[in-house]
Amino acid sequence: MDMSIQTALIAAGSAFLGALVPSVFSYLGKRQEFKNAKKVRLNEIKIQVYEEYFNTLQNMVQNSNPDNFSALQSSTIKILMFADKGLANIVNDYIRRLVQSTTTTPLTKEQHMDYQTKIINEIRKELGYTSSDLEKIEIVRC
Repeated sequence: MDMSIQTALIAAGSAFLGALVPSVFSYLGKRQEFKNAKKVRLNEIKIQVYEEYFNTLQNMVQNSNPDNFSALQSSTIKILMFADKGLANIVNDYIRRLVQSTTTTPLTKEQHMDYQTKIINEIRKELGYTSSDLEKIEIVRC
């Protein structure tokens, strides 16, 4: 092979690699940036959903009627869409027990408080609080 062709091929290969490396790093950086933005947005949505759930739950506790119960079920569905497995299981178990308690023995005040305490602590855990950040809390009713 002619020496000038070899030199041209080497120069072309070097130029190609020189252009490829920054492009790959740029792609990887943008990809990571997108993942981080998606995670931040998901956390913002979770906070809104969790706040709505607790407000709806509080309305249900204060005034147990079919409209408030329907709102609680809708809010529970949102939780189940966005929550991690641990929180979804607790919330699902709680709503199931609430539904069953309409035909069987109602939940006691202590059982409600226990479920709500588990839910709030699981939410805090899911949002990234560790036991060293905040002590677990217990729901207290007057």
